[in-house]
Amino acid sequence: MGAALGVFIYGLLAFGIWPHHDFPLFGANIYDRYYLAMLEGRFDLPATVLRYEGHYAPDGTGYLYHGVAPLLTRFAFAWLVPLDRISLAPFSVWFWACLGSLFYHKLFHDLTIRYWPQAKETRWCSLLLAALVWFATPGLLIAVNPALFHEPIAVGYAASAGLLYAFARWRFLGGSWVFAVIAMAAWAALSLHARPNLAIGLYAATLLMCLGMLFEHRRQALLSVVVAFSILGASGLGYLALNQIKFGAAGATHGSFSEGGVQYGPVFWGLEDESSDRAKAFAKHGKFNIRRIPSNLAVYALDPPPTFGETPIRMMNALHEKAMASGLGFIRIENPRIGFVFLWLPWLVMIAAALGTRLAWQSMKSSLPVLAGTAISAGLTLSYATIALRYRFDLWPFVAALAVVTYPAVAPRLSAWLADGRRIVAIAVLVFSMNMALVTAVSYSQSFREEPGGFFAPWSGEVCRGRAMAKGLPAGRIDAVCMK
Repeated sequence: MGAALGVFIYGLLAFGIWPHHDFPLFGANIYDRYYLAMLEGRFDLPATVLRYEGHYAPDGTGYLYHGVAPLLTRFAFAWLVPLDRISLAPFSVWFWACLGSLFYHKLFHDLTIRYWPQAKETRWCSLLLAALVWFATPGLLIAVNPALFHEPIAVGYAASAGLLYAFARWRFLGGSWVFAVIAMAAWAALSLHARPNLAIGLYAATLLMCLGMLFEHRRQALLSVVVAFSILGASGLGYLALNQIKFGAAGATHGSFSEGGVQYGPVFWGLEDESSDRAKAFAKHGKFNIRRIPSNLAVYALDPPPTFGETPIRMMNALHEKAMASGLGFIRIENPRIGFVFLWLPWLVMIAAALGTRLAWQSMKSSLPVLAGTAISAGLTLSYATIALRYRFDLWPFVAALAVVTYPAVAPRLSAWLADGRRIVAIAVLVFSMNMALVTAVSYSQSFREEPGGFFAPWSGEVCRGRAMAKGLPAGRIDAVCMK
């Protein structure tokens, strides 16, 4: 019942039934067009579709740097709808967001039954678990905004959930280690074509799992590990091949700020240049820099929501500007702003409670592959030179991994929490985070809208041609670059 309600509410959000907006979302048709282009053997898209989010060759040929994983829903379902009139983006984001939350719901339900059998007799247990999984995880905020950016993020959310589910089924629920190894490899392979920064950690988790099984089972594990390595390797080779096709180098994942080769969209179209604060920060300090982690973590975790008033936000801004002044370079903070502590507070409370037990530490020691892997992904995200709400979703797998591996230690204690006065506190914490998530969802649904005059405003053929001529593109290329 709880899962059905979650699926339904995610659907209301993803399909724009609530809340309603006057302007469409940017890029809702980009993967649809990408799918049609690939059917013709092409990997490029016109500038009228990509706009500033494209990465452009010197002749104006535009490429999407986001991964190809969201095309899976097109290959599976595009034959059912006319893509020239109906976008599959809302369905795609809804599908992957629901799949990720379903994995978590099923996993925590099974863990509860295994480690807290009395839950069957606790009236509030199922309801609280459903609310916790569906409304205090990133799924809700992913579903509310099916813009271009959330298609790969939704796939990454589902892939990390699938990997954690496969691992926990073996580690805590008596499942097959053979299935766990191969399933983890499959989910990690999928994540590479959605969120590469997340995939690095999921690859590491899978490799550590494989090494552990080889050490424990030796020859018996050899075939399963070879299969897992083959899946990871095939996905990696495919990723490198796509980079070679689009960017001219297997190791290139996007366009550059500099002249020559494939160039980042805002720079190519003159909106930004090599001397911008962001470009200089990338050039001097790198796109990923470990020194950014402490200050970025403070913002990601504790950034006060607007409902707390302007003073806490000014204090956070001052602290972060001080960090930038210390030699980290420019770090952009995007709206809407809210720390994950406010969104995921119930999970953090449970993790903190579990860490006071010996069983939790033993469980963490034996779950090193997923903890280390997801920590790597979180570290990469925290070291990046942009802070955004959608990037918080890549931090979630580490929080989820901690919650999963410590849950067996804390589950037996939940009976006492829900049996006396502490039940009110537990419910209040959950309601607080749910409220923060819903308020943020309403605000976040306004992001990436195609408002006239804004960064994501639509490009007419005439506007595109004017920009192409100002750029100095060859006359013979302009029609192709600016086709609708």
